[in-house]
Amino acid sequence: MYRCGPPLVRAGLIPEDLVNVLVVPTPTQRSVSKRGIGKARVLTSREVQEELEEKEKQKQHLSEQKEKRKREREEKRLQNEIEKRRKQEEMEDKKQQREKLKAEKLKEKEEKKNEKQMKTQQNKPADQMNTEQ
Repeated sequence: MYRCGPPLVRAGLIPEDLVNVLVVPTPTQRSVSKRGIGKARVLTSREVQEELEEKEKQKQHLSEQKEKRKREREEKRLQNEIEKRRKQEEMEDKKQQREKLKAEKLKEKEEKKNEKQMKTQQNKPADQMNTEQ
């Protein structure tokens, strides 16, 4: 297992009778920081202060842009709703107009039919009189 004995015994840190009690840790890889390595900040440095100010301006600009886009989306959504309602009202108006025209045509047909029946009824008595004579 070990070449020339355990490393702690070779280094003279522990006696050989404690080898079975102690376990040598396995070397592990250090995890890399997810944030990365940033620049050191020296508050008296003009460049660092300008960088921080620029970053702050960028953050503020981005948040303003987000708010602007949010307002624009909301306005567009409201306009779409208004347009949708307007189109729906137009459709309902057209439907009512079609129904009204249809009812008027039916009424005209009925009137023509009644007039025709009236004429035929008026002509019948005259025809009957002519046949009687």
